[in-house]
Amino acid sequence: MIIRLSLIILLGLFFAMPSTVLAEDEQSKKQVEEDAASTESAQEQSADSKKEETPEKEEASAENPFESIRGGLSRLESIGLYTSTSEGGLGRDYWADSRRSALLALYNALPNESDWPTVNSLIRGTLLTEANASKITNDVSPQPGQDLLTLRLIKLLQSGAYDEAYAMYTRMGQPPYDAELARAGLLAMMLRGEKSLACVENNTLLESFPNSDFILDFAAYCDATLAEDVPPEALQRLKKSKSRILNTLALNKSFSMDYSRQAFEDLSLIERAALVADQRLKIGSLPVAEIQRLPAAHIMALLAQKNLPADHMLALQIAATGRDLLSLNELKKIYTRSLTTEEFDDAKNGKYTPAPHQEIGFFYRKAKDLAAGPEQWAVLRQSYALGQKYGPAALLPFAELYYGSLPDQPTLNDFVYVYATLIRANLMIPAHWVDALKQMEESAQKSSYPALMTLAAIAQPGKFSTEDVRNNLYKVIWTLPEREASLAQILLDAVKPGGPTYEKKIEIYEKIYLTPSLNYVMPNYAVWDRLKIASRNRMVSEVVLLSIGLLKQDKPSGIYPGVLVDVIRTLEDVGLTDAARNLAMEAMLRTIEY
Repeated sequence: MIIRLSLIILLGLFFAMPSTVLAEDEQSKKQVEEDAASTESAQEQSADSKKEETPEKEEASAENPFESIRGGLSRLESIGLYTSTSEGGLGRDYWADSRRSALLALYNALPNESDWPTVNSLIRGTLLTEANASKITNDVSPQPGQDLLTLRLIKLLQSGAYDEAYAMYTRMGQPPYDAELARAGLLAMMLRGEKSLACVENNTLLESFPNSDFILDFAAYCDATLAEDVPPEALQRLKKSKSRILNTLALNKSFSMDYSRQAFEDLSLIERAALVADQRLKIGSLPVAEIQRLPAAHIMALLAQKNLPADHMLALQIAATGRDLLSLNELKKIYTRSLTTEEFDDAKNGKYTPAPHQEIGFFYRKAKDLAAGPEQWAVLRQSYALGQKYGPAALLPFAELYYGSLPDQPTLNDFVYVYATLIRANLMIPAHWVDALKQMEESAQKSSYPALMTLAAIAQPGKFSTEDVRNNLYKVIWTLPEREASLAQILLDAVKPGGPTYEKKIEIYEKIYLTPSLNYVMPNYAVWDRLKIASRNRMVSEVVLLSIGLLKQDKPSGIYPGVLVDVIRTLEDVGLTDAARNLAMEAMLRTIEY
């Protein structure tokens, strides 16, 4: 009860979101000072804390709830899938000097996903990085079921990363020490469609956790749906269970549920898992255009179902790629396999009309077969419309083709789609695309030109380094409406080496953004200041988790630019320069309509 109350208090501190922006919160400032003092004190004691967490000490203590873990709690919490930055990892020392109390609060408050692609990458990084957990400062004692492996597994399941959650669970190489950790592993198996494996695993867990309602309910579900002779006690157990879906699946072998976003959202994880594993979730009349806007966990649950309509299947695969839940290489293979060799040859010769789900694959294969030049770009431009149908992620397989060539006479529309796709694919906008934009005739420039120039300057600052070129850039930027122009200049300054900090640009924020007509939602000042403290102390995990929390709003347009700039600067300060640059470009990209 005490731990639960402590978490509630911590969550309130880190993520309270008052609506006023002009009134200074003295109590919050006081809290920041106390927080900073406690951090310094905790750091001084960190060596002793870490000694207490060594595997030998854990194994030796008869009262230690983690004594059954081979290698100790630190080894368990260190488990991850990303071991290098190229994979999306955040470093072996990711948790160094971060406080356990802060990590518990921040992981419990972590959003499942974000509208920012870069924030989604940071969420996956903080959940999947293999990091040395012995470097955590234990200002509170670890508690069973609240370890950092269990918390990350549950968050992975909530965000649709079912394969990753299963892979993390299996890396333990030993039985789970706690019922909550066992629950996470069973759910991962079910959501991957591994029902038989999950039921076998659950049988081995009954003896270890005889008082767990989840384990007992799951055993009854397995008996009722897999056994030829259903034990009456299993049905009785399910009738008393809180899970209506488990009971229905056991009693009605023909039951299925037509998907709707709200109905699926209202289900518990075990109910979702049972529907997925039993193939009882039907896509129904869901419009293809709606799929790209669904939560990631819904997308992956639907994608696990067999016999989906081809157009829906493709839309789900594209949406999963956009959330980093399906690899880009896999989507390229899907595009390549969408037509047989005979169909592809006939389509090129006008003898076969590709079905709707084959169109984008046809354009992709055709463009790949052509040399760079006007004919290839005629095909590449046809792909833009399918990006509108399936969402921006549909164009990701084309990114390398966009990157490597240039139309003879690029239009502003080309720049918009190519820049947007390269940014989402984490590819730098190359110099030849920047030079081409700078050379556009004035008559061809429209409202998106200044924003594109800002993106070009963030991507290739060397092309805008001289004073004359920089001044001309600012003249172009200030042809935008005042709000967008101010944002562009602030973002350019934020990513410029040695650029001005928030304090030096405060007058711009107050002049442009703090007006009665603009209702920005501000974070608690303690949270904002805590981000700066974490950055100064090189607490990478707290910087990342606080940054995610500060940018977690559904509508990025509602985020106060001062907060965005400080997130960018603090990410730079702890070495995450690519994430900082990408955030700046994403913020500017959102001002372009296409």
